[in-house]
Amino acid sequence: MKKRGIFLIGVGLLVFGIGIIIYFLKFDTSRKITFDECDKAGGEAWRVDLYHPDICQTCAEYRACENEASNNSSDSLDICPQMISCTECLKENFPYPDRCPEGKEKIGEISDAAIWFQCCK
Repeated sequence: MKKRGIFLIGVGLLVFGIGIIIYFLKFDTSRKITFDECDKAGGEAWRVDLYHPDICQTCAEYRACENEASNNSSDSLDICPQMISCTECLKENFPYPDRCPEGKEKIGEISDAAIWFQCCK
């Protein structure tokens, strides 16, 4: 009786573990694919730009403010309040954001590139 109970618990844990693995494999947005696989899936390679307005709006605003400050020879830290929220956004999204620009769906991260690309559709 005791052996049977241990066996049933073991089988239950095994089934639970397999279920968790299947769940993560199915819903993993950080799937690694190649440029060819992206193309075959109907996607397009997007060079990751964390300063893109659809990814980190505050970073796009900070970049514009920083450019203006450097043109005016002033310190961007004093006149660009977006720096802190931009830094937080970069931490959340580095190196790959969980979404694509222009409302496109993220298919996966391109693994055969020297720099960061992800596949968007």
